[in-house]
Amino acid sequence: RLRAAGQQVHELEAASVEGDEFHAEVLARVRGATAASVTASLSGALGRQTHLVTPGNLVTVGGRQVARYRFQHGLFQHYLYGQLDAAARACLHDAVGAALEGMYGDQASQIAGQLAYHFEAAGQAGKATRYLLEAGQQAARVGAHRLAVEHYRRALALLDDLPPSSERTELEFALQMGLDLSLLYTLGWGAPERMRASGRAYELGQQMSWSTPAMLRALRGQADLYAARGEYERATRLASELLAAAERAGAPVYVASAQATLAICATMRGDYAQAWEYAERALDFAEHPPQALAADDMRTLRPHADLAALAVLLLRGYLDRARRHMERIAHNEAWLTPEIACFTHGSMALFYAACHDDQEAQQHAVEALRIVEGRDIPEMQALAEAVLGWAEARAGRCQRGIERLTAAMAVSTRLGTLTFRFIQLALLVEAHLAGGDTGAAGRAVDEALSRAEQTGAHNHDAQFWRLRGEVLLRRGQRNGGDVAPDAEACFERALAIARQQGALLYELRATTSRARLWAQQGRTGEARAALAAVYGAFVEGYGAPDLVEAKALLDSLATDPQAEPMPRDDLAPERGGGRSSW
Repeated sequence: RLRAAGQQVHELEAASVEGDEFHAEVLARVRGATAASVTASLSGALGRQTHLVTPGNLVTVGGRQVARYRFQHGLFQHYLYGQLDAAARACLHDAVGAALEGMYGDQASQIAGQLAYHFEAAGQAGKATRYLLEAGQQAARVGAHRLAVEHYRRALALLDDLPPSSERTELEFALQMGLDLSLLYTLGWGAPERMRASGRAYELGQQMSWSTPAMLRALRGQADLYAARGEYERATRLASELLAAAERAGAPVYVASAQATLAICATMRGDYAQAWEYAERALDFAEHPPQALAADDMRTLRPHADLAALAVLLLRGYLDRARRHMERIAHNEAWLTPEIACFTHGSMALFYAACHDDQEAQQHAVEALRIVEGRDIPEMQALAEAVLGWAEARAGRCQRGIERLTAAMAVSTRLGTLTFRFIQLALLVEAHLAGGDTGAAGRAVDEALSRAEQTGAHNHDAQFWRLRGEVLLRRGQRNGGDVAPDAEACFERALAIARQQGALLYELRATTSRARLWAQQGRTGEARAALAAVYGAFVEGYGAPDLVEAKALLDSLATDPQAEPMPRDDLAPERGGGRSSW
C-alpha cells in the first residue's frame, strides 16, 4: 500500500511524527500547503484509494472545526516513523510542535503534555520543560498526582540542558514546588521524598532572597514538612522565618500560614495558650480576608489552623465549640479538593474517636473512604482505616479491629508523618485493653511516651500516663498483686501534666480514673469531691461522652453511704448556659 501511494507517502511522514491520529491542518502547516489540498489528498489518494488513512472526528479548536485523521493500522505509522533518521525526526517534531502551538494559540496549554513530547524530541529543552510544568499542574488539578510527579521529574531532568539564568531558576522553583505538592498527596504529609523537592525549592528561594511573595511558598512548604515529621524545633524556626519574611514582603496570606504552622507546633508541644493565640489569628484572616483568597492558599492555610484550633478547644474543655467548628469545616466545600475533603473527614474521624464518640467517628471515616475511592492517596485512607479498626475493637471484634488499626498505623509510619501518631497510639491502647491484651497495651504506651521525649510532642503526655495507670490496674486484676500505688502514681502524674498544660479534658479523664480507684479503696468522699471539682470547671459539652461518664460516676458515688454530701449546685449541668447537645 505504501508503494502504491508513490510520492504522496512523504506527506505522511509528518503525520507519523504527530502519532496514530493527526490533524490535517498540522500536516498542512508542516508541508507548507493549504488545509484544503491536504484534506483532499488524505480523503482521496491516501484514503479511499490506498486505504492508508481514514477520517476521524472533527474537533473544535479556537472556535472552529479542524479535521482529524488516523492511520488505518498502527504498523503504517510505526514503519514511516522508523524510516526517519534522528535529524529528520527532530526537525519534524519541532515543526509539528510549532504547528500545534500555532493552531491552538491561547489554548495551547490544553495539549501541554503533547507539546512537551514534541519539543523534548526536537531537543527544545526550554519549551519542553515549560510545557511539562503546565502538564504537571493540569494533572494535579484533576487529582492525577502520580502523573503530575512523572511530568515534573521529566522536566527537572531536562533542566540540565538549559544554561543558568533567572528564568531557569524560576522555572526550577515552580517545578520543585509542584513536585512537592504532588508528593504530599501520593506519599504523605511527612514523606522523606518530599525533603529533596521542598529543600531544593527553599534553596532557590534563598538564592533569590524571597524576591516575590510567591517565593515564600517554599519557606511555607519547609515549615509544613518538618512540622509533619515531628521536628517541631526546626519547624518553629522556619515558620518564624516565614512570618518575618512575609511581614517584610507585605504578604498577609503567608503571615497567616506562618501563624497556622506555629499553632500546630505549639499544640504538639502542649503549649495550648500560645497555640490558640496563633490559630485564632490565622483563622480570623482565613474567614475575613481583605480580599478573596486563592483556593490553593486556602487549602494550605485552613487545615493547619483548623487542626490546631480543634485540638486546643477539645483539650481545654470547650467541647461544644469544638464540635461546631468540626461541623463548619465539613461544610466548607468551596475550596475543598477530593484530597483535602478526605483529609478533613479523616482527621475529624480521629478527633471524634479521641472524644469517644464512636458513631460520629465512624461516619466521618466512612465518608473519607468514599471520597478517596479510586484515588491513590494512602495516607488519607490510613487516617480513616485506623478509626474504623478502633471502632471494631470497641464493638467486640477485637482481633480484626486491631489488625486493621495497626495496618493503617504502619502506613503512617512508613510515610513519616507524626502529627496523628499519638492519637492513633491512644486508640491502639484502648483497642488492646478492649481485647484484654495488657502487654500490647503497655508497649503502645511506652512507645508513645518514648516518642514524646524524642520529639518534644508532649500534648498527649497526660493521656498516656493515665492509660499506663489503667494498664497496670487491668494487669493487677488478672495477675494479682498490689498495683494500686503505682497506678495512683500514674494518675497523679497525668493530673499534674494536665493542670500544667491547662488540658481540662485530660484532667477530667485522669480524675475519673483516680476516682474509681479511690472508690474501690473506700475513699468515696474524696473521690466524689475531687471529681465534682473538675466536672464543675466545665461550662459546656455536658452531652459529650467523657462528661456523661463522669456524671454517671458522680451519681453512683453519691449513693454510697460513705459519700460526703455535696451542694447540688456544684454538679449542676446548667452552669454556663444550660445542658448542651454534644
